Amino acid sequence: MLRIANCPETDTTIQLFIATEGVGAEGLISFPLQSISDISFNLSRGVGEFFDLTLMALPGNSTGTVRRRETSTVVVAAAAEIVVYGHVRCSHQLEGDPKRGSVRGTAFQMKRVGELGNNYSVVTFQKCGRSQLAIVAVEEKTVVEIQNNDIDVLRNVSVTLQKYETYIIEGMFDMTGTHISSSAPVFVLTGNDGDGIEQNTCSNSSSSNNTDKSVSSCDNGNDPFYECLIPYTHWGTRYFLFPLFDTSLPMVYKVLSPKRMNVTIRERQKDGKYSNSDLRTSKFIKKNIICSQTHSVVEIESPEVMLVAQFSAQKERSISMLLATPSLQFTRKYTVFPVLNIRCVDDAATHYISIILTTGVQTNVLYINNDSTSIWQKVGNFTDGSRVVRTILSPGSNLLENRGL
Repeated sequence: MLRIANCPETDTTIQLFIATEGVGAEGLISFPLQSISDISFNLSRGVGEFFDLTLMALPGNSTGTVRRRETSTVVVAAAAEIVVYGHVRCSHQLEGDPKRGSVRGTAFQMKRVGELGNNYSVVTFQKCGRSQLAIVAVEEKTVVEIQNNDIDVLRNVSVTLQKYETYIIEGMFDMTGTHISSSAPVFVLTGNDGDGIEQNTCSNSSSSNNTDKSVSSCDNGNDPFYECLIPYTHWGTRYFLFPLFDTSLPMVYKVLSPKRMNVTIRERQKDGKYSNSDLRTSKFIKKNIICSQTHSVVEIESPEVMLVAQFSAQKERSISMLLATPSLQFTRKYTVFPVLNIRCVDDAATHYISIILTTGVQTNVLYINNDSTSIWQKVGNFTDGSRVVRTILSPGSNLLENRGL
């Protein structure tokens, strides 16, 4: 996990959420490269727990453009399969405004070691905040190659990492399109220490560039966001996307492909019809941007694999990042997940869970915490007959089950 910009240590919270989806599990939270005591846990099936961690589990503070090694890696291991989420929050109060920026935070799901890979492409969003990239080795003497010809500090980088060592790159540029290859599987986290989507984001997105910006127009109230990258082996050819919440701000999608190819985009209009358009992707550069103002469902399909990221916000100066799941990977029967009580920039947040249901599946088979009485709101339909529904949740640990399978 990474530090939030301009947040004093006394106002920083770092948490892990750990749950088991099968049988109960015993395990340890460890800090292999630091002198921090292990934390043991014993979980029951379907119930997750939150664990507060010491600030020593975060990398040190930095400013400007940085490339450095860190030893702050946290390892979570258990005797049975588990799910793990990371959460970083800053409760620092900005001077002169009792609400704005009072709480900033982000959360993301960790990858299991078996889900890691040797080849990645970075996708992120950068308008005015500082991009961040963290690479963690899980084997000794892992050689990592980083390449982005448009950014000096990312051009022809080669570094050898020891087991659990982290390599961090930060700077005022968009790292989208950066290629990472390694001699052994690595964990890759990407994000931004404070950015946001505004009404003019779409009109400005095509004119931005990858040059290092010496001055940030962001202020201390912008939200951070982080996401674990997906290796090439888990990319797909068809993605379903949809609004994550009600907002008047544009939704931004980025598409990465290993080669130049045509990508088909279908967006549902207000009259219920779909508009079709084609995007000729550029190999591994950040110009493959789709902006949507309709706040409707979107389908993105290609003849070969691609990676799709969605960026959206409920309010200006806030942002969330989602790496979309390919449609062929919709397989889970149940999952345990946290809802974190993160305030928005100036209001308490509304927490939603959104689910894509295939044709014929009804909401009465969906159980949340053994309760089937949730009120589900339809968000939109896709061309294959599947649809998106969502409901409101309360903060805490939640168990979602599809009892119709």
